[in-house]
Amino acid sequence: MPSMSSGSLAAGEQEILLAILLELRVLRPMHICRQVCKPWMTAIDLRRTSLHVASLPAWSEGRGSSFVGFLRKLRKLEALHFSPTFSLRSHSEADASSRNDAVRSFNKSQHDDEKWLCACKALEAWPVPSVCFSDCSISSPNLRRVLDALASCREGTLTRLDLSGCMFDPDGIVVVASVIQGGGIPNLKSLCLHRVHIEVEQYVEMTKACKYVKLQELQISVSADDFASDPEKLNYLCAQLIQSCTSLTHLHLSEETTDQLAAYEVPRSVASLPQLESLRVHNCKRLEESASQLFEDLSACASLSGLELRRSGLGSLFCFSLKDFLELHPALNLTRLDLQSNKLSHEGIQVLMSALQTDCAASLRELNLSENQMGPVGCSHLSEFLLVNRSVEKLDISSNAIGQKGAKSLAEALQSNSSTGSLTFLNLSNNALDPPGVASIGKVFGSCHRIRELDLSFNNSCFLGVYAFGESLSHAESMKANPPSLSVLRLSHNNIGRGVVEGAADVSWLVLLLRVCGSLTELDLSYNLLPDAAAAAIADNIKTGVVSSLTRISLRGNRLSMRGIHQLLQAFRKNLRLSFRFHLLTLGDNDVDVNEEEENLAQAICDYHEIMESDEAGAGAGAGAGA
Repeated sequence: MPSMSSGSLAAGEQEILLAILLELRVLRPMHICRQVCKPWMTAIDLRRTSLHVASLPAWSEGRGSSFVGFLRKLRKLEALHFSPTFSLRSHSEADASSRNDAVRSFNKSQHDDEKWLCACKALEAWPVPSVCFSDCSISSPNLRRVLDALASCREGTLTRLDLSGCMFDPDGIVVVASVIQGGGIPNLKSLCLHRVHIEVEQYVEMTKACKYVKLQELQISVSADDFASDPEKLNYLCAQLIQSCTSLTHLHLSEETTDQLAAYEVPRSVASLPQLESLRVHNCKRLEESASQLFEDLSACASLSGLELRRSGLGSLFCFSLKDFLELHPALNLTRLDLQSNKLSHEGIQVLMSALQTDCAASLRELNLSENQMGPVGCSHLSEFLLVNRSVEKLDISSNAIGQKGAKSLAEALQSNSSTGSLTFLNLSNNALDPPGVASIGKVFGSCHRIRELDLSFNNSCFLGVYAFGESLSHAESMKANPPSLSVLRLSHNNIGRGVVEGAADVSWLVLLLRVCGSLTELDLSYNLLPDAAAAAIADNIKTGVVSSLTRISLRGNRLSMRGIHQLLQAFRKNLRLSFRFHLLTLGDNDVDVNEEEENLAQAICDYHEIMESDEAGAGAGAGAGA
C-alpha cells in the first residue's frame, strides 16, 4: 500500500477516513496505538479537536513513545477521553472488577503499571483544556501521578476534569482535593464527579478545595445509603460545598447509582448562586414535596435559563408549583425545560401546558417530556399548546404511547402553526405509532414545516408505515413552493423488511425517500430487516450522486450479506470524492464479518490517494486542495 503524506487528505477527509475504518471494524479502536506507525495513519486526525483513547500500550514495548509522538502532531487537540476499558490500576493490587464487574471492565495485565506511565506521558506531550477518565478504575497512587502530570502542564491549561463513574480507592477524593488545594489546577472551571462515591467526611475536603478555584460547573452525586444514615448532616455538607462555589453557572445533582430515588434535598444554598444558569437534579424522591421551597430559592437566580429535573417521580402537584413560579417571575428567561422520566400523565401535562403559556415561557426553546405516561389525551393538550406557541424549537415526547390519535392531533397542530411555529427537532420514538400515525406525521411536511430532524425509531411501523410516510413526503415534493426540508431521519428498530423475500424485495419506499429528501444528511435504518436490495438501492444513488448531501448512513443490524456490503463499497470506489464526504458508514452486526472487505477498502483508499496525486500534478497544488 503506498504511503500517504499528511497533505494528501484534507482535514475533514482525514476524520472521515478514520470513521469509516473504525465503523467497518477494519481498524478496531483498541488497536489505534499499535497502528500509528503505518504510513496512512500519519495522515489521519492531524486537525482533530478531540481524541478517544480506547487502550494504551505499555511504555516498555516501544509503541508508547510512538503514540506520544503521534499525539504531538495534533496541534488543535482540546480534549482527551480515556474509555472505560482503559485501566490505571496497578496490577499488584487486588482485583477491583469484583466490586462492580457488571458495570465496568478492567485491563489486568502485567503492563498496567506502564500504561499509566504512558497516560502521563501523553498528558504531558500536549496539554489539553479537557481530560476525561469516565468509568475508569484508578488507584490512589496512579491518580496522584496523573493529576501531577496535569499540574506540570505549562500555564495551567486544564479547565475541565471529568471523573464521572470512576472507581477510586477510599482516599481518592482526598487526592483530588489535595491537588486542587495545592494549586495544581488553578484554572479549573468544570469538575465532574457524577456517579463517584464521596464519603461523608470527604465533603469537608472538597469544600476547602473548591475555594481555591472559580468553578463554573459542578456535577456531584449523593449516596442513598449515606442519606438514609444521617440525612440532615449530608444535606448540610452538600449545602456547604455548593455555597463555596460562588461562581457556579451550572449545577448537577443526582443519586450515585442512578437506578433508585434518594431522599436527598436540593440544598437551599442554590439561592446564593446569582450567576446560576442551569440546574439539573436527577433521582430525587423529595423533589415534588419540596418544589415550592426549590422555586422560592431559584427566584434569587435571575440568570436561570435551563431546568432539568429527571427521574424524580414528579406529577401534577409539581406542575402546579411550577405554574405559580412562572406566573410570579415574568422576567425569567427560561429557554430549556427537561422533565424526562417522571409521572406527569395527561393531568400533569394539561397543567404544564397552561403554565408554559405565561410570559416568562415565551422564550422556551427546548422541551423534553419523554417517558411521562402522556398517552393520546396528554398529547392533545400538548397539541393545543403547539397551536399557539412560536418559540419551541426542540420537542422530545418519546416513549409516551401517544398512538395514532396522538400523532394525528400533533400533526394537525403543527400544520396549522406551520407559518409561525419554530419547531426544527421532533422525537417521536417508541410511541406505538402504526402506519396511519406515521403517515400523519409525513403530511406535516406538506405545509413546508421547518422540521429538520425527525426520530421515528422503535415504532414497529414496518414497510407500510415508511411507505405511507414516503408518499406523504412525495406529495409535499409535488408542491414545488414547499419542498421538504428534512435533513435527519431516524427509522431504526421498525421491523422494516419483515416478511420480505429477497427475490421479491420492494425497496421503492427507500428510493422514494432518497429522491424526495434532497436535503437529507443523516439516515438511520439500523436494526430493521433490510435485505441486500436496500444496500443496492443506496449504492445506485451513491454512484449517480443523488445522495450528494448525505453524510451519515447506518445499516447496522440488518440482513445484509457480503454481496450487499460489497455493492456499497464498490459504490464508494466508483464515486470516491462523494464517498469521502461521508462522516459515518455503519455496517456492523449484519450477517457477515465485515473484516473480509478490508482489502477492498484499503484499495479504495489507495485509489483515492492516486487520484489526488494526479489532480495535484495536473492542476497544481491549489486545484488539488480544492478537490
